[in-house]
Amino acid sequence: MEAPDYVEMEKLIKSEVHHIKPYRRNWCIDTASGKWIAKKIANKRYASWWLNIDQELRLRGFQAMLTIQSDDQTWFLTPFIESRTGNYSNKNDIKKMIRTLARFHHLGRGLKTPPVEGASFLLYHRLYYRLLQFYQVMCNMNHFPEDLSRILRRVGEKHYKAGVHTWKRLSHYPIIPLTNSYRMGNCLAHRDLASHNWIVDHREKVWLIDFETADYDLQLGDYFQISTRMLAENDWDMECLNEIMQSYESFLPLTTLEKKIYHILLSFPNEFYRESIGLAKRKAGYNWDSSLHYLHKISNHFDRWNQAIARLNI
Repeated sequence: MEAPDYVEMEKLIKSEVHHIKPYRRNWCIDTASGKWIAKKIANKRYASWWLNIDQELRLRGFQAMLTIQSDDQTWFLTPFIESRTGNYSNKNDIKKMIRTLARFHHLGRGLKTPPVEGASFLLYHRLYYRLLQFYQVMCNMNHFPEDLSRILRRVGEKHYKAGVHTWKRLSHYPIIPLTNSYRMGNCLAHRDLASHNWIVDHREKVWLIDFETADYDLQLGDYFQISTRMLAENDWDMECLNEIMQSYESFLPLTTLEKKIYHILLSFPNEFYRESIGLAKRKAGYNWDSSLHYLHKISNHFDRWNQAIARLNI
C-alpha cells in the first residue's frame, strides 16, 4: 500500500507533517494542526462527482459529513476525530442515525450534479445479483469448510426460497420504474450502511462516512438495508422496527407504495445472504467466527421474524 508523500500532504493540508502511519487500510497523517485520514482515490471521475455532491449537500444544510481536502487526483483527506462506531443495538444511536439518514435523503433529492457516466447498479439489480450469488453458494456448499456447509445444509434452502418468494412478490409492484424515477430525479443513496460507516463523537453527534458506493438510486434501499441490520442486532424485535419507522418518518414520510415495497423487502434475507457470500468467497472484512455466529443468530430467529412480518397485514 503506497504511502502518501510528506511534501504533497503538507501542501494539501497547509501544515507541517510529523508522521504518516497505516490506519485501517488507509493512512493517518499527524500534523501540527491535528490528525487527518488519507484515503486513496480509486476512481478519479467518481471522486470528482462526489466532491460536487458533497458541496451541494453542505450548501443545502447537511453537515453530518466530515470535511474533505483533496488533490482531485490521488487522495481524499478528512479530519480525524475521536469517536466510536455507531451501535446498531443502542436505541439512542438508532434514533440519531435513522433521523440523520432521513435528512440525508431529503436534502439529497433533486441534486444538480449529473450522474456519473456509465451503467448503474441499482437496487433491483443488487437484490437480484445477491439472490443469484447465494444460489451459487448453495450449489457449492459442500466445498466450503464444514461449519459453513453445515449451516447452509440446515437452513440455506429455506432462506433461498424466502428470497425467491420475495422477488416474485416484488414483481407485482413497480419497483423498477420507481427506482428509475429516483435515478432520473438525482436522488442520492449511500448504499453501504454498515455500522462502521457511522461514527459518534464525544458530544454524541453522529457522522455518516465512506461514500465510495453512493449513487443516485432508490433511497428506500438504504432504509431497508439499515433496518435489516438494526433488526438483526436486536433479535428482530417489532418494537425496534416501530422505533426505526417512527424515527425516519418523523422527518421524511414514505409514500403508500414505498411502505408496501418496504414491508415486502423485509422478507428478503439480505443479511443471511451477505454473510454467507462473504464467508464463501473469503471477502475482506468478514471474520469467520463472528460471521458464523451472526448466521446462526439470523437462522434461529427466521421463523419468529416471518411471523412478525405476517402480522404487518401486508
